[in-house]
Amino acid sequence: MRKLMKYGMYLMLALLAPASFQSCNDDKDIVVITEELPLKVEHLYMVGDATPAGWSIDNPFEMTRDTENKYLFTYHGKLKTGEIKLPLSKGDWGATFVYAPTADTEINDKGVASDAIDIRKGGADNKWEITEEATYDVTVDVAAMTVSFTKVDPTAISTVETAN
Repeated sequence: MRKLMKYGMYLMLALLAPASFQSCNDDKDIVVITEELPLKVEHLYMVGDATPAGWSIDNPFEMTRDTENKYLFTYHGKLKTGEIKLPLSKGDWGATFVYAPTADTEINDKGVASDAIDIRKGGADNKWEITEEATYDVTVDVAAMTVSFTKVDPTAISTVETAN
C-alpha cells in the first residue's frame, strides 16, 4: 500500500508540474529598449575656476532651467580662463556630472571645439577649458546631449524703443 501511495504521489506530481510551469509562459513578452531613456535632471550647476562659484561643490553656480523645455539649461555671464564641469547636484564630488567629451575641450571666441556632452558618474574627469575670458551664453541640452558656448560681443548694445 505504501508503494502505491508513493508512486501515486509521483504520478500526480508528474501530471501537475507541466500545468504549473505553463502559466509562467503565457503572455510574457520580453521588451528591449533600444533608445536612450531621458535623464531626469532637476538642477544643473557649474563648478571650476572659470565659473562664478569657483570649485565650491557645496555652493556651485546654478544654471537656469527653461520653463518650457525641462531638459534645457542656460547661463549668460562672465567666464574666466580656466576649467569648468557641470554637476547635477550639490555637495558631492562623486555625483553625476555633465563632462566634456574629451579632456581640455577648448572654448574660445569660435565657441566650443565639440558640442557633445558626456553625462555619467565617475570615470575620466574631462573638463572644458575656457581659453578666453569673456561673457558667454551657455546652453546645455541634456536630452539632445549637446552644449554650446557663444561669446557675447560686449560692444553690442541692444536698443529698446520707448513709447512717448
